[in-house]
Amino acid sequence: MKYALRRERLRGVVWLLDIRHPPSSHDRTMQDVLVEGETHVLAALTKGDKLSSGHRRTRERELREELELPEDQVIVTSAKTGEGIADLNEAIAGLISGTAA
Repeated sequence: MKYALRRERLRGVVWLLDIRHPPSSHDRTMQDVLVEGETHVLAALTKGDKLSSGHRRTRERELREELELPEDQVIVTSAKTGEGIADLNEAIAGLISGTAA
């Protein structure tokens, strides 16, 4: 895993996390690797459609705080409804072009 993150041309990673669950031990290990490598992260919180809008906002804030990520690096998504997909595409394009924060 660490080797893959050391690639010279790597601009960052999209990290998929289920919004309904707390970070697992594997997620925490990944977090440590990403922090150690100073890798830019876009956290896509999946399954946003499974929660009410109020609970979704609460979980987004909680996960952002737990993972110590700024607001612009966390995007709630839903493959079922399409929520957040355009925002995620835009953020990925910014990351690739080098204009991401």
